[in-house]
Amino acid sequence: MRKKILTLGLTLLTSFSLIGCGKSDDSDNKKYSYDTSNFFCYKTSDSKKDENGNISRTFYFTNEDTQFDLTYKILKNFEISDFYYGTALITNDSYGYNRYMLVDSKGNEIIPYDTYSYIERLGKTKYFSFSSSDKSTRKYGIINSDNKQIMDERYISIHLLPTDEKVIFLCNKEDNIYDIRHENGSILIENVTISDVDECRYYISQFSDNKTGLIVIQSNDSQIIISEDNGNILCDNAQNVNESILDSFMPPSNSGESHLYMVSDDATNFYPISDEFMYCNIFAIKDLRYIYDSDGVILAKYSDSGSLTEKPTDGNIIHTIETPKTRSVIIESEDKYSVKNYTNREVAKYNKSEYELVECTSFGYIMKKDEQYIFCSADGKTLYENLTFEGSYKKDENTALYYFGDTIIEMPFNDTVSYTSETCGVCLTCNFADNRYSLSLRDDKGILFGFDQDIFISIDDSNGYILINTKQGTYTKNGKLLYE
Repeated sequence: MRKKILTLGLTLLTSFSLIGCGKSDDSDNKKYSYDTSNFFCYKTSDSKKDENGNISRTFYFTNEDTQFDLTYKILKNFEISDFYYGTALITNDSYGYNRYMLVDSKGNEIIPYDTYSYIERLGKTKYFSFSSSDKSTRKYGIINSDNKQIMDERYISIHLLPTDEKVIFLCNKEDNIYDIRHENGSILIENVTISDVDECRYYISQFSDNKTGLIVIQSNDSQIIISEDNGNILCDNAQNVNESILDSFMPPSNSGESHLYMVSDDATNFYPISDEFMYCNIFAIKDLRYIYDSDGVILAKYSDSGSLTEKPTDGNIIHTIETPKTRSVIIESEDKYSVKNYTNREVAKYNKSEYELVECTSFGYIMKKDEQYIFCSADGKTLYENLTFEGSYKKDENTALYYFGDTIIEMPFNDTVSYTSETCGVCLTCNFADNRYSLSLRDDKGILFGFDQDIFISIDDSNGYILINTKQGTYTKNGKLLYE
């Protein structure tokens, strides 16, 4: 078991006091487990000096469900990061140079001081770049939060591609020579020449059977597009690549002219679109690409392999639905609406003689029938029905529906919304009754926390968690008091 330096008793919060410069014992090879949750520091105490002149400071952490604090003796320029995957990185230059230690939420040392000469967490993942060498000869490798080596020390620098879906490393081998590696350290592509890397991005293909995607690297004034599936460079001079890349992108030709291309479902190839549709929109679903103009009129359909399959003559209109998790299309013909999900399967249809499409939203779409409204998800499922509209959608005489992002909130009809957080899926509503204003924090399950407006100061979701600051103290979204 890893060395725990010093433990104090339990109070309302779990509390530990640590020197912050201890050494591990000799049991490094024993199996070790710890809470792998994320926690952020919501408060730091003032420095305190004991009778021996030692200065200490307490750091308070939470993830809304659990709170704890760690107390360290502060020698010089001591910093402790937030916890990701259950670990926090401590940096301390008390001896005139930076020292690094990794601890868990109980204060156990996972990686003691001076194990490595350099450690840096890569994003908010469980991976760290590290080096054992001094600064003048330093090369970097990768370890995980259990101190297991993923890559040895061979790179000038290591960067993490920003993606929520997976972990991909961009590793600078020498000058402008790079390797790109998977999370387990295996090579995706090696010895690729990239000059002046400005930015890296990643886009997963929802249509790929292997859930692979495209790596986009900004280099000077153009972008390099690499297939994650096979490591091939698909294009080295793409322009204006953004989140719609899986629908289309536009690289210039040798003559300087730009041409429109579509990406295959597996993100391993791209195919040219006829210049006839140069300034049109493309929307991709599995095995199919819709080409449509600014009015939504479908002008052509391409197969996943880049073949023109159809030039419709019936004037169908496309309504696109892109939610945070999926995408669908509603094809409007003369007599019906047909909803197709991202796999190109029809999941719902509505006769226009009975239904009217009111709106495509972040959660799906809204239909109207006989002066009543229906909320539907992007995959055609009915979420709410028999709704009326009186300035807002009403579930019944007393209940209104409010939506933001892909979240739908039920709230009293006379309440107003003063704050929303798409990150946390909550909103703050205000109600006036009995000559006073009251506030309620709500999610799609109901009220999380209610309080008087008179005590309210601010609300914050910058750490991915909700903190409510009031005159009585700071609360989590569930009404748990962190501190007064």
